[in-house]
Amino acid sequence: MRRAIVWTFGGQVLLFIVQMGSQIALARLLTPREMGVFAVAMATTSLVSAVQGIGLNQLIIREPGDKIALLETIFTINALMSLLLAAAIYALGTVGAAFYHDESIRGVMEVLALPPILGLFQFLPAAVMQRDMQFHWITVIGSIRVILIAAVTITLAILGFGTMSLGWGAVAGALANTILFCMIGRRHLVFRLRLREWRFVTTFGLQMLAISGVTMLSGRVADLLLGRILGLGALGIFSRASGINALLWENIHAVLGRIFLSDLAQRRRDGQSLRLSYLRILEALTAMLWPAFAGLAVLAGPLVESVYGRQWTDAALPLSLLCISSMILISVSMTWEIFVICGETGRQAKLETLRNLVGLGAFSLGCLVSLSGAAVGRIVDAAVSVTIYRRPLQSMTDTTWRDLVPIYARSLALTIVAVAPALALMARYRFSYETPFGYCILSGMAGIALWFAALQIMDHPLYRELKSAATALLAKVGSQGARPADVPPLGDGDLMTYETRKP
Repeated sequence: MRRAIVWTFGGQVLLFIVQMGSQIALARLLTPREMGVFAVAMATTSLVSAVQGIGLNQLIIREPGDKIALLETIFTINALMSLLLAAAIYALGTVGAAFYHDESIRGVMEVLALPPILGLFQFLPAAVMQRDMQFHWITVIGSIRVILIAAVTITLAILGFGTMSLGWGAVAGALANTILFCMIGRRHLVFRLRLREWRFVTTFGLQMLAISGVTMLSGRVADLLLGRILGLGALGIFSRASGINALLWENIHAVLGRIFLSDLAQRRRDGQSLRLSYLRILEALTAMLWPAFAGLAVLAGPLVESVYGRQWTDAALPLSLLCISSMILISVSMTWEIFVICGETGRQAKLETLRNLVGLGAFSLGCLVSLSGAAVGRIVDAAVSVTIYRRPLQSMTDTTWRDLVPIYARSLALTIVAVAPALALMARYRFSYETPFGYCILSGMAGIALWFAALQIMDHPLYRELKSAATALLAKVGSQGARPADVPPLGDGDLMTYETRKP
């Protein structure tokens, strides 16, 4: 677990820098309308891509690795869906262009029909490598992919390709992904078409489609409604706010989620309780991400103004509100993964349908008011998630509310300490978007220092984990390659302060 986290976070630092740099460059090379055109194309593409949200990679991770017939069936079903998806995306380009009266949407969608075909063969190697926790290779491949996407997109944008530069960048990334996964994971490649396990795969897939498909459908319909009600320019601005918010979510929460999913699935197969592992995960994620999202919410105005330019300042307030919604969602982190590994996907499908109906309704009402109103709709959606998922999540992880309150209290204290310098700075400048960005960076660095000091004072479990990892690394470097056994790892009782008895 530690090796996977170290490798993954090392890669994510690089990815964050590349993604942030490319977003800054594209914000100055492309107009809000051009970004809005691409957002519409991606939203339309994602609508039909919902059929791929049947969780086949999660099924591979959950099941034992010696079921050859299962892998061949999964490859066959995924291949058929990928080809049908590519054809549908290509055909829908005409519909999107007619609906928004913009022919550039057709061109982008015709290009976006290529990645599903390119990714057909890399699916199995990628899923099996994740199950086997080969995150060092996954990190390397992901880094190459993101760097190539950024290089191709920015180069084409400079050359005047406009919205099409984003489409061709996605194609370049998909091509690199396929080539690298097929080379490194070639022993996991399957070419035989077989449907022997189709009933088992289909049952699981339909349940997962009801979960992730409904979620994706709701999100994409929301984007299309926003573009239709408030205009493509407004959609481009909202997608910029969502993109900044997603940088933290995708580079920390989603990445750790993939690692934790593999570990939790193994524990479940071994018949172990998920209680201690889940409490560790929740403690670590809230301690890291609550302060990060809160700090981003406070500094959103000067960040957007200074980094992206004045034409994007309308994205600042929606960004702050989206950060608040992310903080709420983190309080029930790993919900989706827990339901999958516990075999409760049918139950989750019902809960997810309810959540998305309420969330989409709140978002649609917000769109009738303003961009900020749409962001408030996301907060309502997050609150609904906490309400409906808390009790079943506690049941599956053998936890109670009394286990969670101390975790939330410690993470809230860390959040207050970490954002105090940024909050004081913004108050000094009356929360102006023109607050000097250099001071914002200094306040952020001060917040990180105070956060780390608070971790140490609390003797926080995350601090002990960081200290253990640093000690092991220094010992290994000092001994010129000492075996990991030379540095004893922390035991379960040392990692966390939770009682191990079942409630």
